[in-house]
Amino acid sequence: MRLDVLFIHPNTSPLIYGSLAEDLAAVEPPFMAALLAAGVRQAGFSVDLLDAGALGLDLGRVAELVMNSRPRLVVIVVHGQQPSASSQMMGGVGDLCRAIKMVSDTKILLTGTHPAALPLRTLTQEAVDYVATGEGLDTILGLLQCRAEEGSYRRVPGLHWLQDGIFISSVERGEAGKELDLEYGSVAWDMLPLGLGYYRAHNWHAHFQPAAQRLDYASLYTSLGCPYKCSFCCINAPFRARGISGIRHWSADWVLNQVGVLVEQYGVRHLKFIDEMYCLDKRHVKGIARGIIKAGYDLNIWAYARVDTVGDEEMLELMARSGVKWLVLGIESANRNVRAGADKNFSNEAVVQAVERVERAGIDVLGNYMVGLRTDTQETMRETLVLAKQLKTLWFNLYATMAYPGAPDYGWAQSRGYALPGDKDVPGGWTAYSHHSYYTLPLPTETLSAAEVLRFRDQAFNDYFSYEPYLERVHARFGFPAINHINEMNTIKLKRRILGDKL
Repeated sequence: MRLDVLFIHPNTSPLIYGSLAEDLAAVEPPFMAALLAAGVRQAGFSVDLLDAGALGLDLGRVAELVMNSRPRLVVIVVHGQQPSASSQMMGGVGDLCRAIKMVSDTKILLTGTHPAALPLRTLTQEAVDYVATGEGLDTILGLLQCRAEEGSYRRVPGLHWLQDGIFISSVERGEAGKELDLEYGSVAWDMLPLGLGYYRAHNWHAHFQPAAQRLDYASLYTSLGCPYKCSFCCINAPFRARGISGIRHWSADWVLNQVGVLVEQYGVRHLKFIDEMYCLDKRHVKGIARGIIKAGYDLNIWAYARVDTVGDEEMLELMARSGVKWLVLGIESANRNVRAGADKNFSNEAVVQAVERVERAGIDVLGNYMVGLRTDTQETMRETLVLAKQLKTLWFNLYATMAYPGAPDYGWAQSRGYALPGDKDVPGGWTAYSHHSYYTLPLPTETLSAAEVLRFRDQAFNDYFSYEPYLERVHARFGFPAINHINEMNTIKLKRRILGDKL
């Protein structure tokens, strides 16, 4: 019997992370692809899922597998290791689509943040037949049913395509109010090479252990969407395009069932909750924590939170007891005016109190910061580094601000005529959205060039990880192996095209 759908998670890490992909970066299961695959299978269609990233398959091998399996439809979910990591994948995704089309006439559908934000551009620039907006399941099912019955594509919710070169969108918007437990009953974990040593946690997540000790890693959403509208974030692009807003949660029982499968069937130890706003609904978080505690699982979990969503000390205590070892706090900037411009309206005092509260509960903090926000200057960026060194969180991320398709900043940057990754004359194509790429191209600010922002970012990153009071804290918490790991990592100098480096 001919396969109905082949989901493919492309092997884009070498383009996005370069040499960092070999050891430092995580290798993460493609949750959204596995979720959609389970939904399609539950509807009665034949499905398979190929994680080319985990298996390290090159373009030619993936194209050969498509040619041999002859699926009616290939679906690529353009979703990376964080909610905004979609556009940076498109260089590799585009190459893969062209490689498939060279050997097969199989139809290709893209879903995920980037194609949902730019459906027309994706259809005209890439070797694809369809783009889906929204979460994708009702679009895939509608398309499969439509093709089986030769019905009208216009009845397929969230579908976009070209007909004789004319861009067409379906008139159906789909349902936005279904309960997630009913819409997505399971996850196709069985279609992934879990428990076989292919997936690996981040270096910091596994407390700086060697790569071989960071295996047995998995990730899952406990909710979809986000109620916030941060200027730099594109997470809501697929939902906005379908008239969906806010956030929907799976029940604690559904989440606990998935965690149980991962732990008991696949030996997962390191776990990530992908939700952009995991700590938003206290009852939801407490229910999951109590369930994990009751089950007695020994987990090392990390999740995202906002500074203004970690005020409940009972919630934090339960999270710590359930195995949450890290919370990632979006601090962004030390300058309140700069931070407010990114729709983060809280004081530095609130930041300090939030970090102290989380750490007092026994949870380590990863501080997420940004430089190159719209009104940033050299002085305000230095303020951000000073605050980071004051807090000395046990891990530190510093991003140069990007204008991602689907984010409010994207339209703003276009209106100002800024060169953006993916533009015709910008080297590196979509890969320039990767923070680790040679071609990376952040936004300029009102007073600073993109090169000035990136130079500050790279110098500040090295400064933080060589800061003695920070290293003393790491030593006290994790010992000498962690110090050696950080020192070795800090010798790596990323080459940057806009800073004049040569490959």
